[in-house]
Amino acid sequence: MFYEDAPDATVTVEQTGDGKGMDAEIGLRINGKVEASTQGDLTTQLLLAHLPMLARPGSEDVFVLGLASGISCKGFLAYPIKHLTVADNCEPITRAVDYFAPWNRGVKTNPVTRLRIEDARTVLKLEPKNYDVIMSEPSNPWFASVGSVFSREFYELAARRLKPGGLMVQWFHVYEMHDGIVQMVLRTFGSVFPHMEIWDSNEGDIILIGSDRPWNLSLESLRHSYENRLTREDLESVGLGTPEALLARLFASQRTASDIAGPGPIQTDGFPVLEYEAPVAFFIGKKAERIARFDERTWQAGFAPEERRRALAGLDDQALRKVFERDTINRELWFGVVERLKRGRIAIGKGQPFNPMVPSVFDANAGNVESLLPPDASEGLRKLVTARVALQKGEGELEKNVALIRNTLAAQLIATGAKTPERTSASFAAVTARACIIKGKYSLAQDLLALGFKFDAQDEELAFLTRLLARESAGAGKNAGH
Repeated sequence: MFYEDAPDATVTVEQTGDGKGMDAEIGLRINGKVEASTQGDLTTQLLLAHLPMLARPGSEDVFVLGLASGISCKGFLAYPIKHLTVADNCEPITRAVDYFAPWNRGVKTNPVTRLRIEDARTVLKLEPKNYDVIMSEPSNPWFASVGSVFSREFYELAARRLKPGGLMVQWFHVYEMHDGIVQMVLRTFGSVFPHMEIWDSNEGDIILIGSDRPWNLSLESLRHSYENRLTREDLESVGLGTPEALLARLFASQRTASDIAGPGPIQTDGFPVLEYEAPVAFFIGKKAERIARFDERTWQAGFAPEERRRALAGLDDQALRKVFERDTINRELWFGVVERLKRGRIAIGKGQPFNPMVPSVFDANAGNVESLLPPDASEGLRKLVTARVALQKGEGELEKNVALIRNTLAAQLIATGAKTPERTSASFAAVTARACIIKGKYSLAQDLLALGFKFDAQDEELAFLTRLLARESAGAGKNAGH
């Protein structure tokens, strides 16, 4: 439909399907790589805009890095904003975007839009304007120079251009990416924005939201925002027609997100690790998967507020199917959802390999006692696993269950040669320590973490819980001082 060469890129717009039915899709490619589309990327494109607007109601001034199809801008234009500055240094895109006008609310001709054919960093640096929201949706970081908009210096520049409490929104991906890079991106982002969230928009994309201070995204505020017809229609189009459905896409809240990435390298202008690591990850073609262990819909569900857990548990099969039609970055969660829907005779994807050990806020049957026990389990092991499941679900007598697992770990009675990590001593220690943190039993949690490290000194979940414990116990100490 469109083809143009420029000094920095080749830009095409292509249509697949017959142009009439549901299979019709229009996509934008830059140097052959699909950067936006009217179907496959729709959830990510819309959430990049709607999430910050829902989290910061009344936002008026927005900056967008990367025009692409303009569909993300469509999300911002669902609200009564006053200024939408869009910076893109690839001039052919400003003509290719015309083919997406029916999907982007005519962003190019909208009176609030100010289109800058310029490098986004230059615009932010030289123009003395502050914003409620800055959204960055660049190309993949294996392209030359893209790493410069994932650097600490870029985030520091963006932070200076945000109003107090303003939100920085960053797209990233886990496909064709290794775990070390994902950790580095989270670490770099969090080094500038101490309060952050991670959202899961489809099988390959994540969205980071950060600020200099906390914000509140409650069910009550979401219900008020969903009264906006355009907001509701946009989110309904990607299966998120209710506030409860939207929260099903929240991967890690402000309580846990900043502790996922521990110490390690930071992406900087002077030492751009991402520029060299991303092409290697692209060549290998592996998907980053270790981040799934920190999902508040599965293993870390206890850190989610009770209101959110109830809301997610209450989603019926049809609503759950709509939410996850576009998949999720967490394969364990995906197969668990498929298994639940299969019991309700609702088809969605393939149901293997389902791991019944994985807890899920969407399925009370997941992560139960029997799934964690070998067929010939002794009575002692059965009691131990029953205590673990109760702690994972926040049920039963905390002190009694903690004491049982703690004493067993101290005596080294759990077999450490188990084949799956969910049955190891370190995993028992992590589940028990997490339950103690949630209940404010910080000293006890510290003891359990120390025990866990004796079994596995490199366990990432134990390290994550240690960081979270240090922050929450310090905060509790400050509050006690006041």
